[in-house]
Amino acid sequence: MQGAISLIQQLRQLLGIGGFHLTKFLSNSKQVLNHVPKDHLTLDIEPEQRKLPTHKALGVYWNAESDCLEVRINIRHKPCTRRGVLSMIGQCYDPLGILGPFLLPARKILQEACRLGLAWDEPFSVGG
Repeated sequence: MQGAISLIQQLRQLLGIGGFHLTKFLSNSKQVLNHVPKDHLTLDIEPEQRKLPTHKALGVYWNAESDCLEVRINIRHKPCTRRGVLSMIGQCYDPLGILGPFLLPARKILQEACRLGLAWDEPFSVGG
């Protein structure tokens, strides 16, 4: 923890020499947040508050309290066609590749539909 506090202070000092002001700090350690000026914190968080916030970065959410990444997806239903399956897969924004293992079954369904030579809008049943 002392290393993180020291690193923050060194970075702010070094970047300040070049005219850069490092802000938007967030940490999963309340002790570290207590050593960062309040106007340099992310989201007006209070280090004394009971729970740390969840913050969005790179398309995923970081829950600072549990130090876990979260993915939130709201998939709109599409018809069971090649076009529909591809559209549902495309709704899953995943720049870090976290969802890859969970999207594999849907990609296999799409691959099988292509292998069978089904048209883009031709309905098919899954598992049948």
